[in-house]
Amino acid sequence: MTWKEVIKDPNEIKVFMALDGPQQTWRTVGGIARQTGLPEERVWQILSKYNKELTRLSEVPSASGNPLVGLLERVDN
Repeated sequence: MTWKEVIKDPNEIKVFMALDGPQQTWRTVGGIARQTGLPEERVWQILSKYNKELTRLSEVPSASGNPLVGLLERVDN
């Protein structure tokens, strides 16, 4: 199952498009928020809604110590 088959809400689509960008594997919530124009809190809500179904949090944070998230279809190979 891919996110494109599941996600229909316009704000959720923005978040998943940010995760599915070219050369993207792991993203910070702050980076997704900046790209989509959504508040970080809203991005967290969307990611939490689909955690382990379509997204996964990395066990290792970014170099700056921020949590990383990725699409299951990209990071669970």
